[in-house]
Amino acid sequence: MPRGAADQVKYARSLMNQRLPRKPAAKGHPPDGREQLQEALEFHRKGVWSEAKRLYERILEAQPDNYDALQLLGVLASETKNYEASVALIGKAIAINPEQATVHSNLGFALKALGRYAESVNSYLNAIKLKPEFSDAHLHCGLAYLGMDQPLQAIASFDQVIALRMDDASAHCNRGVALAKLGRLDEAIAAYQAALSFKPDFPEAYFNWGNALQLLRSYEMAIAAYDQAIAIRADYAQAHWNKSMALLLLGDLENGFKLFEWRWRCSAFTSKQRDFKQALWLGAESLQGKTILLHAEQGLGDTIQFCRYCEAVHALGAIVLLEVQAPLVGLLASLRGVSRLIRRGDSLPEFDFHCPLMSLPLALKTGLDSIPAAPHYLRADSAKVALWKNRLGEKKIKRVGLVWSGSQMHRNDKTRSIPLADFIGGLPSGFEYISLQKENRTEDGPVLLNSNIKTFESELHDFSDTAALCDLMDLIISVDTSVAHLAAGLGKKVWLFLPHIPDWRWMLQRDNSPWYPSMRIFRLNQNDSWSSFLRTCGEEIVINRK
Repeated sequence: MPRGAADQVKYARSLMNQRLPRKPAAKGHPPDGREQLQEALEFHRKGVWSEAKRLYERILEAQPDNYDALQLLGVLASETKNYEASVALIGKAIAINPEQATVHSNLGFALKALGRYAESVNSYLNAIKLKPEFSDAHLHCGLAYLGMDQPLQAIASFDQVIALRMDDASAHCNRGVALAKLGRLDEAIAAYQAALSFKPDFPEAYFNWGNALQLLRSYEMAIAAYDQAIAIRADYAQAHWNKSMALLLLGDLENGFKLFEWRWRCSAFTSKQRDFKQALWLGAESLQGKTILLHAEQGLGDTIQFCRYCEAVHALGAIVLLEVQAPLVGLLASLRGVSRLIRRGDSLPEFDFHCPLMSLPLALKTGLDSIPAAPHYLRADSAKVALWKNRLGEKKIKRVGLVWSGSQMHRNDKTRSIPLADFIGGLPSGFEYISLQKENRTEDGPVLLNSNIKTFESELHDFSDTAALCDLMDLIISVDTSVAHLAAGLGKKVWLFLPHIPDWRWMLQRDNSPWYPSMRIFRLNQNDSWSSFLRTCGEEIVINRK
């Protein structure tokens, strides 16, 4: 779930809040640039940044070591989001005079904006050493610690702010974010409530409160918190998006997919919105005789799940172009309803409309009772199935395909992936186990070598190979990865293992999926360990041996 920390307090710019003393030039000597600097500051205060920048640079042409011009031009560079230049300029100023706490803090701000969190912390600590009561430096040091995923250190920094400035709502709110990272959700909620007691119109506090409530599985209350945030800031994209995922979890697909469109305005959303001259189609216009480009936008599993809509779009009279990630081209070559399949990055033909794949449920007004859930909509290549059948040899016992981990880059990988040592502990004997993973983690290597699991990672070149291998399995057991979508899309019998807090598409409580008729869902309870969970599932495998 994307995290929305509170807005950062504007960093101190002490020299901009005072008039610089004028120093008259001695007779016969040029001015020392003081009047120009004062003029530049006036422009800077008024937001006339281009003129301020011109004057700062003119001063530095004459006096390259002018401390005030260097650090103020560095501040201006930060304000215009030119953080690399800001770091260089403020660094030069500090080399001239390292005794100003505010300037170290300004450097920390620019470094933090660049994601150079360790250096940022060091700059803030330098500022605090010079000025221990510098509350803004403590606050932003805490935010840099959060960026480094060091919530305990962040809490210590926010506590310093609160000790200096009890009514600092931002410190309380961000302290809550750090507590939530540690799983201390009740304390996090108390911190958000404290923030709101000092600043009742604080949308970020309501937003983070909603996030904590989602982790506590209090989804209706989470939606109410997001609504409070949106009431204060109507264009709060992250609050709209998180609310959409709560609604989808609850099975309210119609309203959930409407709000899901806010994803494009969220900084946490990693897919880039496509800038086409052609209109976005969300269901309003007729597609009869028109050509529409449907394009993948997120992960491989998302593409596999939502490419099912191509047939429905084609049924509206459209010529369907489908653009997907390279590993999926072989798999989707025979997808029903698609006139032309395009590898992402290749040139595009002419088209009339476009639509991201994950906007199709909205465009086609999908509800729980109208999900296009055919027994299977993907097909394995028959020639590759024959090759894999020969590769596996004669089948003597039932074959079970296994997927225990996904990409480590996934934001919820810690909760969805299972260490192989734990995973195999619940597997009973009497079955032929086949790894369906293309990649295995270093720590799983020795466990895999000493197991009875057959692995073919070097032979799985793309998803068409994986599909053919899946086609030969009697059962596929998987964590929440793209292979689970692939196998279920092929109509194979799939057991999906989910953590206590599932992704929105799997909804809540149910042991089946409206998206995939052949899927059975196993959900980890809050206080269960993967080991005990897997032992129970192992018993289920034995029961279902026949």
